[in-house]
Amino acid sequence: MVRQAKNIMEYWAVDPWMVNGDPKRIYVEDGVITQGDWDKLHVEACVIMAQYASVVRIIRAPSVSAAGLFPEGYFDFVFIDADHAYASVDADIRAWLPLVKSGGILSGHDYNKRHWGLKKAVCQHFGVDGFETLRGSIWLVRRV
Repeated sequence: MVRQAKNIMEYWAVDPWMVNGDPKRIYVEDGVITQGDWDKLHVEACVIMAQYASVVRIIRAPSVSAAGLFPEGYFDFVFIDADHAYASVDADIRAWLPLVKSGGILSGHDYNKRHWGLKKAVCQHFGVDGFETLRGSIWLVRRV
């Protein structure tokens, strides 16, 4: 995204890079993701983003905690792709929506049958017709 959008002045990447809840829930092809794996992924992300150091800032924190670092109306665009459980998506929308400028966009990923909690939270906040979907699984709403 940073490479393709040349006019980005600030890009904030937020991720806790940590085991969330029961580590046995998070499976990959070769087994369970451990905290050591998350730590390695964090380092890899930092290395990849280093080439964009003039615009990219990385915050290693849970999403809602990171939202508290910014004033209301700070962002033109926020993309949520964190924990997909209903309570987490609900909390993310509540935390990040006020930070989006009027006319800005709040968006997210994985709006599909597999993530029913995410779908429920998005629909409860914006109504079934109050947002758009793109490419099947991306949802977005423009803040008025």
